[in-house]
Amino acid sequence: MALLRPSALVRRAADGAVHVAAAGAGLAAGSAVLTAGLVVESTRAGARAARAAAATTVAAAAKSAELAKDVGVGSVRIAGTLVPGSDRVADGSMGRLAGVARGMFEPPQARHSRRVWAAGGRTHVELAAPTLEGGPEVEQALRRHLERLEGVEWAAVNNVVGRVPVAFDDKRISVEDLVGVVTRIERARGGRQVFPQRDEHPADLEPLLAAVVTAAVDTAATGMAYGGKALAVPALTRHATLVLALLDSQQWIRQGLTDRIGPIGTDLVFTGMSALLHALTQSPVIPALNAAAAVQRAAEMDARREVWRRREPELCRPAPQDASPEPMPAPGERPVPLRPGPIERYRSRLGPTSLAGAGALLALTRQPARSADLLKCLTPKAAVQGREAFATVLDLLMCRRGVLPMDGSAYRRLDRVDVVVLDSDALCTGPPVVLRVATEAEGRDEAALWPAATRLVGECGAEDEGCCGGTDGLRLGPAEESPDAPGGRTHGLFDGAERVGSVVVAAELDPHAEALLVAVGEAGHHLVLTDHVGTREIAGVADEVAAAGEPLLDTVRRLQAGGAGVLAVSAADGRALMAADVAVAPVRVGSAPAWGADLVTGRGLVDAFRIVAATAPARAVSRQSVSTALTGNVLGSLLAAVGDPRRGQRKATTPGKTATALTMAVGTWTALRTGARPPPAPAVHTQWR
Repeated sequence: MALLRPSALVRRAADGAVHVAAAGAGLAAGSAVLTAGLVVESTRAGARAARAAAATTVAAAAKSAELAKDVGVGSVRIAGTLVPGSDRVADGSMGRLAGVARGMFEPPQARHSRRVWAAGGRTHVELAAPTLEGGPEVEQALRRHLERLEGVEWAAVNNVVGRVPVAFDDKRISVEDLVGVVTRIERARGGRQVFPQRDEHPADLEPLLAAVVTAAVDTAATGMAYGGKALAVPALTRHATLVLALLDSQQWIRQGLTDRIGPIGTDLVFTGMSALLHALTQSPVIPALNAAAAVQRAAEMDARREVWRRREPELCRPAPQDASPEPMPAPGERPVPLRPGPIERYRSRLGPTSLAGAGALLALTRQPARSADLLKCLTPKAAVQGREAFATVLDLLMCRRGVLPMDGSAYRRLDRVDVVVLDSDALCTGPPVVLRVATEAEGRDEAALWPAATRLVGECGAEDEGCCGGTDGLRLGPAEESPDAPGGRTHGLFDGAERVGSVVVAAELDPHAEALLVAVGEAGHHLVLTDHVGTREIAGVADEVAAAGEPLLDTVRRLQAGGAGVLAVSAADGRALMAADVAVAPVRVGSAPAWGADLVTGRGLVDAFRIVAATAPARAVSRQSVSTALTGNVLGSLLAAVGDPRRGQRKATTPGKTATALTMAVGTWTALRTGARPPPAPAVHTQWR
């Protein structure tokens, strides 16, 4: 598909001016219907009028969305080559990029566009839902078919993320060939090409393109608004933007549209409507703020793709021969919904309050314009954008540090964390060390056996059997599990054939384990530690030590059932990580990452420390954003209700705009300070003996 030149895009946009005007008229009519409903009828009739206005809005938005989609696809093709990393599409063609753009408007329950990533002779191909539900036999058959192809080095099936990683020689076989083989196998088994509803993968191109288009559209709207003022072009009535406040506060409208065109398509339609109306009403501040947020979002999405490209060879490797073919079972539903945070509570209360307040003001003043201005200033935008700015910048900074966000929305849930669960096994990352020596023969001194046991463990490892020592004849027996040493190993210590003692061995604590525990306490969270012999020297810091026989998944679910938002840190327990509200997985040398995690960190616990420490400023930003937004809402409401019609009432939305700019600035600055926090000092864990 040919690449449209910028001049062609401009002509296409100009050709749509008639549609723009029609959409604006439709939106203004929708606002009038809402106002009439508030004047004439009761509350129930007003609700019917609101739905009628929403229907008019959606109809007008559909025409605008059609135009935005056509122009947006062309804009994306240009922007996709300008943003660093965004041109890394599966086959390098613009046709593929246009297909990705069309896929952004598909409903989540019936998405037919396959997502593919490829770079440097490696690709990840998304699997259709029926294939993932087919069980290990289907997955093994798919892997065998791919590995038989000439030029394919290896293939695997990652059923947790729903993709097939393939390493291949791009000179002998193309990505299109591999995708074609996967498609034929899926169709041969009677599966429909419908892809599962999953969180955004860090390699997905769609979120980046959506952010680029949003930034371009809002920037253009800002320029058009200023241009209209400079050229003295008659502006559309300011009440035309009333529908935006209605849509922003009534979540059922957004949800209905999401079910039809997907979340990305819905955001783009709302963006197009907002940009269109603010351009026609010559209100440049809101699109300017939206453009700034979109630029941040685009940088975040590009950073996700870059960290994926950098870490993918390290994390994605052929499955071991002894790997279990059985897929990881799902952890089940959360016992109770995640408790709403400050912004969720504020937003849920603002929706019905705004409509009730507008109705009451209309009854008191008999002035529909004041009710319309009141609705426009009562939006949660300032609160939402504050948290969004913090999460976006923090995600960007953590990506640059190598943290891979398998579900970047986890950064948006940091303000709702109450409890931190640490898998003690993830805290023990060092070499095996001797924790305890007990004598079992007369005449043997523990102090004398300890150095010999330490030397044997250092030379032979914790799990070697029958490893002989030096001239003293001491050796370690085979490793045994003991209920008194959960997470560790017990070895018999032999002098020839005589057992003279026992040795408890476990991996040494990570140098930053104590700092991680301290960070949990400083953030004000309840700390739960799993029972492990290697962490008993620091377990006193924890508020709770889980029972030795309780699986980590059960611990997470038990805390969630009590109403807590749970952040879990584990290197291997995929089911518990999938169940947690925020899941952090440090990577271990030689082991596959826990793909059920939201955030896959590097080796060690420094990144986990940073994420846990970020929960406190995340909560503070959300609370401050709500407070700032509430101040803007109150001041705007006063201007709308009693302000001078020519000066005060017309400026009713100014406090809200100022509050939005302030919360975005505070969220960005707080994230920069949080990301720049120096790593904690390591602690040396050396046995005194």
